[in-house]
Amino acid sequence: MKRPLGGVAILFSLGIVMGSLVSLPVFGWLALAGAGALLGAFVRVVPRLWLTGLLLFAGAANLTLHRAVISPHDLRTISPAAPELVTVFATVRRVELREQTSRDGEESLRLLAVVQVDGLRQSDGTRQPAHGEVLATTRSGAELDLRAGQRIELHGVLKPPEGPFAPGMFDYRSHLAWRGIHRTLEFEGARDLRVLQDATRSLPVLFQAWGRAALQRGLPGDDEFVPLLWAMSLGWKTSLTDEVAEPFMRSGTMHLFAISGLHVGLICGILVALLRFVRVPRGGVGLVVIPALWFFAAATGWQPSAVRATIMLGIVIAGWSLNRPGDLLNSLAAAALIILAWDPRQLFHAGFQLSFVVV
Repeated sequence: MKRPLGGVAILFSLGIVMGSLVSLPVFGWLALAGAGALLGAFVRVVPRLWLTGLLLFAGAANLTLHRAVISPHDLRTISPAAPELVTVFATVRRVELREQTSRDGEESLRLLAVVQVDGLRQSDGTRQPAHGEVLATTRSGAELDLRAGQRIELHGVLKPPEGPFAPGMFDYRSHLAWRGIHRTLEFEGARDLRVLQDATRSLPVLFQAWGRAALQRGLPGDDEFVPLLWAMSLGWKTSLTDEVAEPFMRSGTMHLFAISGLHVGLICGILVALLRFVRVPRGGVGLVVIPALWFFAAATGWQPSAVRATIMLGIVIAGWSLNRPGDLLNSLAAAALIILAWDPRQLFHAGFQLSFVVV
């Protein structure tokens, strides 16, 4: 077969869709996968039937495993559906949004952060282990300096995400569930947050600070275009005010501020051209370029679009470095398989669908 991974990726994706439509435990899907493999091995009516069944049921099992309640301390089990005032002990996974907003003439900073909860103190004062990701939100984030890796104690209202306001409207609860987030926590700001252990200033964090300083060099400190440069080059949206962002939202061009294949492709092209110009062999180019792309993805906050592009280009560069005959569609299928094996819920994200279907 010229593109063997294309069919594999399609079958695995169909299995994920099947897993989203049919409710079976993980062991049920694994049993079906084993039965399909045995049937294909002994009954050779349809060639490669065992592989077809194995891929379909493996995709369904993978999705079910990611969605299932496995830990007895899962927040979906120990946290009630009604809003509850709690204190959570967590590690900051990533800060998703720092956005300047204006309400009643007052400027404020809206902050959204995903935290990995490992402990929960409920309103009756009892503390217990907990497990799950929570989306922490506040509209008073001006005094906060949240960074990935911090250990924090956070006091606020824990509740399930809001559902659709009317039938057919956007379902925020379902949107977060497909990202593995089943609870939100609203807090008032700095008074509800205590940093238990600060995060080490990693190399990507230092790179972000250096990049912002380099882009601002030679420009006035109050230049309105500096936040645009930061957002479009580094994915840093903290300084974008409503006034600056609104024209992009109205014109449907907010995607310009997402680190995507355009940024990763430009960096990859520049590095490959420079290294080949100084006569670095293909193998050496791959050893330099692939880690550099992953470093850029980390420095820009592990944005999903950047991770997808890095995986795609990493596979292409790896094949090129090893002097293997390249096939872009086969490489694209390999990237899809890696992403879906890592997180099958990506199949239901609009960004994933556009990245692979449009490309």
